[in-house]
Amino acid sequence: MMEIKGTPVVAMSAFLREKFGDKGSKRWLSALSEEAAKVHGGSASVGSWYPLKRVMLTPLLTICVLFYEGKPRGAWECGRFTAERDLGGVLGMFGGSRSLEGLIQVGGTILSTFFRPSPKVTTEVAGKSGVLRVSDFSELDRQMEFYIGGWVERALEFIGCKDVKMEQTKSVTKSDPVTEYRASWQ
Repeated sequence: MMEIKGTPVVAMSAFLREKFGDKGSKRWLSALSEEAAKVHGGSASVGSWYPLKRVMLTPLLTICVLFYEGKPRGAWECGRFTAERDLGGVLGMFGGSRSLEGLIQVGGTILSTFFRPSPKVTTEVAGKSGVLRVSDFSELDRQMEFYIGGWVERALEFIGCKDVKMEQTKSVTKSDPVTEYRASWQ
């Protein structure tokens, strides 16, 4: 069973409150399991570990079902929100780099820091484009793929990349050996 660190869990709850207000947040909490509702309703701690499926993946799917007509775009937006909310502090922890190389190093470190066991992350950067591949992520689902894609897109914007274009070109949920994202920017 995979686990997730509390930071993205806390960010997900904040995303719901900011995007859909108290009414939307209460609607979402009432649709969750008792365990997930308790964690997202206020007991989540950034330093704690939680079961990935029960406290992150299923609640992320519930966001998509309740507020995005079942489409994974909600997971993408939640990933963007998490990057916006937390990236300044994370970059500060890793030397404050706003360079692409720094972001790539931090991105791989974040995936290995926020998940256990940690997935394998490989990257390639050439000029104004890059590829991120994620593998060995046993509980990766479609919503989490979108969440990661949204996080990476916003992170590139955060460090100053303009006109970021993100595309998911491979998916382990579609029987590919890796989940792959291709990005280009100005």
